[in-house]
Amino acid sequence: MNDGMSASQSSNTNNNMRQLEIFKNEDWDHLISQNSCEAYSYLFIILWDSTGLSQHKALVFDDQMERMIHLVGKLYRRKVINFDYKDTIIWSLHDYRRHRLSNQRNKRNRLVEFSWDRLESYGLKNQENFQKQLEKLKLDDNIKLRNIVLERMARLIKGPNENKVSDELREEIESLKSQVLDLQKENSQYQATLGSLTSVNLNDDDPNNAVQIARSIRTLQYSLGDLAMVKGPDYEINQEKCAELLGHYKCSATPEERLVLSGAIQRLVLDTIFEETNGYFREVEQHLKNSPSDCSVEDTVEVDLFVTSERLAAVTENFDKLRPGKDLMASVAPTKIRQQINAILGSRAFSNDSNRLIMKISKIIVEKLNHHRKILDDELKNDEEGDIVQLIRDIIQLFYFRFKAQPKMIEWKFYENGDSVDPSFMQSLKGFKDLKKQKVEICSFPAIFICEDDEVKKVISKAQIIAAYRDFS
Repeated sequence: MNDGMSASQSSNTNNNMRQLEIFKNEDWDHLISQNSCEAYSYLFIILWDSTGLSQHKALVFDDQMERMIHLVGKLYRRKVINFDYKDTIIWSLHDYRRHRLSNQRNKRNRLVEFSWDRLESYGLKNQENFQKQLEKLKLDDNIKLRNIVLERMARLIKGPNENKVSDELREEIESLKSQVLDLQKENSQYQATLGSLTSVNLNDDDPNNAVQIARSIRTLQYSLGDLAMVKGPDYEINQEKCAELLGHYKCSATPEERLVLSGAIQRLVLDTIFEETNGYFREVEQHLKNSPSDCSVEDTVEVDLFVTSERLAAVTENFDKLRPGKDLMASVAPTKIRQQINAILGSRAFSNDSNRLIMKISKIIVEKLNHHRKILDDELKNDEEGDIVQLIRDIIQLFYFRFKAQPKMIEWKFYENGDSVDPSFMQSLKGFKDLKKQKVEICSFPAIFICEDDEVKKVISKAQIIAAYRDFS
């Protein structure tokens, strides 16, 4: 994207560049030329991380981070970036600001490592050299670099040709806005007439509506990426075990390719959670069926409630089909039962301390992670073990219950090594360059979508993949 720039902006940028002629670095030149909101945002984090924070500078830091977040939001509203990128970038900027100001060193360092990884996907070649040069910069020069990044973000908002809207177009926009308001009023009256009892749609403030679900997915993706961190001095890689893991997912990459390795570890964590949870549901359901009196309510209440609600919904649906009548309640009752019960489970399932299923899965995941990489920092290790428990709970609540609390149930799909690349359903950490020659190397997080009559109607979140070139030899 080649963006237009005002004369004053061009002059400011050129002046900064001339004043920084002493800063010669190929990676800086490459990254600052990317015209990418994501590249600029993570570069901004790296620039701030290379300088200390005095009391005065903390105020400047807070102000500039807020400005960057505002610019990202503006790019989204102008449809320069999509929701997926906007949410991930803003979360990263928010979290870095919070960790930096509250002196949470380990969490800050993990986010900085994540930022370096993202910059690698934009062509960063020599992190060590770039980092050393940034750390040696004078404060004034660091300020100039940050200002250049902020100016480039502002240029993205301007766009290549920011022409004035014609009077005719403005009138048409106002007319369309008026029509939208009329339709919203009509829809509100219609919903009021039917009553909330017969509506299966979710309100804007419902924690399970599509927007909130997408945000929860983004939070999980970030937490998984944080958990699967393998780069940096705090981590020691088991080369043999990591090679076996990559082989398990049929990856051609080696353990030195840390982005692919991190993706494989994320996939391992999800596969483990799904496998153990599915086994738990089968086991408990069988016990409830064969020996209900021997079952502990404490250990079976979630599965019991879920299975009972499915049976009640099925019986209600049969009643609606077999008994003639004109009431609206009977036709929507199966969906409402499914939504209400899964909303409850999505909020509180397995939320008790030391839950048997959650603790079992947590122990398995910690063991698997330690097989593949060790954390050398004790504080970081303790933080991780505490985070894993909540991550497991959040994943189970989202995938097993909250997805089923929708008017149309949400589905998900993992892609496997060798599958063709499809940008409609996939998002690659390294980007797509030649679709015909590329394939999926690893899928670290599934595509999330809504189907109707076996056809995908809406993609809520694209699969997180790393693409690689096919071997045609």
